[in-house]
Amino acid sequence: MIDGENGFTVPIRDPESIADRLNWFCENRQHIEAMRTQARNSVRHLSWDRYASGIVKSIENHISGCMQDSSPAL
Repeated sequence: MIDGENGFTVPIRDPESIADRLNWFCENRQHIEAMRTQARNSVRHLSWDRYASGIVKSIENHISGCMQDSSPAL
């Protein structure tokens, strides 16, 4: 996420910051469509299948690393 281009970040537990961003949208309606398009484009390559494949690969790498460890178990 690129703050101000395809979305906004706000500090946690900061309702004033959230209100400021919501006001920005009200005052800058002409920018909403461009930001929406950029947000969609920035996540177009993401999918649940791709996420799951990454998790499986991470687990396999971890298991493989454990199997290569030759130190005796305690």
